[in-house]
Amino acid sequence: CRREFRGSIETMGKGGNQNVVGAAAPELQGANAKKPLRSTHPEFEPLKMTRAEMKKHNTVSDAWMSIGNKVYDMSDWHEHPGGSVLFTHAGDDMTDTFNMFHPPGTVKMLKDFYIGDLIEDAAAVAKMTPEELQSKKEQAEFEKAYRNLRSQMKKAGLFEINYWYYA
Repeated sequence: CRREFRGSIETMGKGGNQNVVGAAAPELQGANAKKPLRSTHPEFEPLKMTRAEMKKHNTVSDAWMSIGNKVYDMSDWHEHPGGSVLFTHAGDDMTDTFNMFHPPGTVKMLKDFYIGDLIEDAAAVAKMTPEELQSKKEQAEFEKAYRNLRSQMKKAGLFEINYWYYA
């Protein structure tokens, strides 16, 4: 079932640039516009990109997202079972959100959307102020602690469903 959206898309969360469906991002317009090949294409070679490059792809019609260091092209995927909330992470990392709302087996489906890998932008890091470097370090420590907590909760069985509870 394909959902058609009219006007602007209302989403929740931090969101990318929710443009009207069908309005391509400027870098994808024109005669030279070319979508990246996905891993299912026979001529596929993974792209290597920085977070800054991925962040440019932040619209519904040009939605790139990362999980870990892998980048996925979710552009115009209106069939997502969770609806348009998917596009709130356009141009951004969705590692923790993905893990929160999807069972482990879902990761197998991502291969159809895989386009490349994130690489560290050494030049951008070199330009960071001490405050920005500290913030980056604190964010990485927070994410590590969050993922460790989730892992411990999973091992404790806190995410297992007891169907008898609903009987």
